[in-house]
Amino acid sequence: MGPRRTFLSRIIAAALAAVLVIALAGCSALRLGYANGETFVYWWMNSYVGFNDEQKPWVKEEIARFFAWHRQT
Repeated sequence: MGPRRTFLSRIIAAALAAVLVIALAGCSALRLGYANGETFVYWWMNSYVGFNDEQKPWVKEEIARFFAWHRQT
């Protein structure tokens, strides 16, 4: 094996390692976002609509119900 082939092998190994690390980081970010989805959805909807004190409890309950359904299905 010549020096050029060894260099190319190292480049390919480094690229594969980088792809693996990026894929794992992406999965972790997705899992973190989904685990906190109820909070994020409520925050986004509240900033868009502006729920009053009377609406907040049932909106949170409906969001929780949706996520429970989604996790089951």
